Amino acid sequence: MHVQLTFCLLLFTIPVHWLPFYMVALYNYYHGIIDHSGINFKSQWWQPWQPDAEFHDQHHQFFHCNFGFNMDVWDKLHGTMRKTNRLYTEETFHGDAPLIQSAEAKAILENNDDPYLLEQMNKSDINVAK
Repeated sequence: MHVQLTFCLLLFTIPVHWLPFYMVALYNYYHGIIDHSGINFKSQWWQPWQPDAEFHDQHHQFFHCNFGFNMDVWDKLHGTMRKTNRLYTEETFHGDAPLIQSAEAKAILENNDDPYLLEQMNKSDINVAK
């Protein structure tokens, strides 16, 4: 059974008023559309938990980090938030990517002819240690 379906089963066992249910559902649908629109919308001042749309775009680009959909708190807590000084590849899991300046990252670049990895390394902020 799908995990999200399991969470939805609580709605059928715990009584929930229709108004907060639809408010949360509409909030999620709205931000789902915004996050997948391709436009980098910034979060509003009254939504400190809501990451920018770029956060979710990075999840699709580096699909082993930034798992949070409407909140980046969980990624910060579990260490899966994308770090700009790391080299992400298809073999990166759980947000554990080698430092760009490390010997491991250099070995990956030498053994891989993917031009995207070189572009990622050139665009990364190497001086920022996050």
